[in-house]
Amino acid sequence: MYHYNDFTIDKKKFDPLELNLWLKEEKLHYVPIIDAGIAIGENNAYKDGIKKDLFIKNSKGDYLLGKV
Repeated sequence: MYHYNDFTIDKKKFDPLELNLWLKEEKLHYVPIIDAGIAIGENNAYKDGIKKDLFIKNSKGDYLLGKV
């Protein structure tokens, strides 16, 4: 993750194409997962989600929060 922001890749530290080529050479497979948890703070994913009202809410209309 680039600067710990969700849905980003730090291309200086990680090259997904290089990983895929290595996995293919080794005859390995991978299963991508999506971690739906978004850190509360000043990151772009959080701000965009609030602005677009994308996050799950409880019956009172408050956003669901959890600790990870």
